[in-house]
Amino acid sequence: KMTADNPRHQQRLEALEPLVRSRLDFDREILQAVRSKGAEAGIQLLLTGKGRRLTSEIRKVLDEIQGEGQDLLKQRAEAAKNDAQNAKRTILLGTLGALIVAALAGFSLTRTISGPLRALTAVAERISVGDLGGNVQVEARSDEIGALARMFERMTQSLRGFAGAAEKIAAGDLRSDLQPQSPQDVLGHAFAR
Repeated sequence: KMTADNPRHQQRLEALEPLVRSRLDFDREILQAVRSKGAEAGIQLLLTGKGRRLTSEIRKVLDEIQGEGQDLLKQRAEAAKNDAQNAKRTILLGTLGALIVAALAGFSLTRTISGPLRALTAVAERISVGDLGGNVQVEARSDEIGALARMFERMTQSLRGFAGAAEKIAAGDLRSDLQPQSPQDVLGHAFAR
């Protein structure tokens, strides 16, 4: 059953079966001669060399089977080795491909996020030193960075309004038309008062 896929093994096994049967028949013949005619008759049959010849033929077929089995084992081991090398190569290339994709995705994300954040940081730095002249680039982004840019633009416009109101107050005009942005707008409420 184990060699059903190997026709050469099957042929050798078919050749082996009659040899083994002949050897067993010869051994029975010797035993029967010893029982019926005595030990001398059995020895005479042994001296014919038929048993040795049959055993030699059986060994020859078994050696062929064993040799072919070892060759087949070597072929399968080589195939398994090649499969393992192919698997390693595939894993290595897959890993490299994944790393390249991850690096490109990281680069793209970094570019998409860090560039606008750098621009907003520059705006925040200008505002922190009192420079309200620059414009915030409001991108049409719907993510957190777009929301942050819109809030910076709104804050810059509000501070410009307060700066304009402060200029009027400094010139003696106390009529401020600024409305507080929210109940928590401390600066807006101060100007309104």
